[in-house]
Amino acid sequence: MKKIVIPKFSEISITIAVILFCVYIFIRNSAKFNTYIYLFGVGTQEMMPFITIPCVALSISAIAVLLYKNIGRKILITSLTIVVLFLICSYMLIGYAFSPNGKYFEYTSDDGEHHIVVKECSFLLGGWGYIYEKNSFGTMKKVGSYYTDDGFLPFSNDAFYFVWHENDFELHHSVFGSEHSENYQVVKMEYVK
Repeated sequence: MKKIVIPKFSEISITIAVILFCVYIFIRNSAKFNTYIYLFGVGTQEMMPFITIPCVALSISAIAVLLYKNIGRKILITSLTIVVLFLICSYMLIGYAFSPNGKYFEYTSDDGEHHIVVKECSFLLGGWGYIYEKNSFGTMKKVGSYYTDDGFLPFSNDAFYFVWHENDFELHHSVFGSEHSENYQVVKMEYVK
């Protein structure tokens, strides 16, 4: 029986892929506990392609190099690896391209104690947003959400305002792009404790 040779490239690639997979699991599980990563204006959803695509590509490459070194059909293995990498990475990129990513806005309460982050999204005829409060340098917790019609984006169009209170705050936002305050909807949210 032929001894299996494990190339250094495969060892390093699998090690990096395992680390990326652990980061992926950490980020996914932290969302279950209402904790979201937010670093330098980039949120959890925007980080995921930069974790998952290299993880998959490194794993497939490590297995391909391992098979290439240990099996005699090198042309077949090379061809299959290229096709599989192309199909999987294309599928993932298309999925991320058509998922509605949002734009982030940051606000601070009048007393300077609370830092609010709003992720504004739009897809087809729907508009919505998620409201978070930062609870550390790189994390935030979701405190509420809002919805608009016809894909209207109140934060991008400056059709909103906040009313800050001691224990909670209110978001007043336009639903249809109207600038008259009587047409604004109000979403009341409590601060993170």
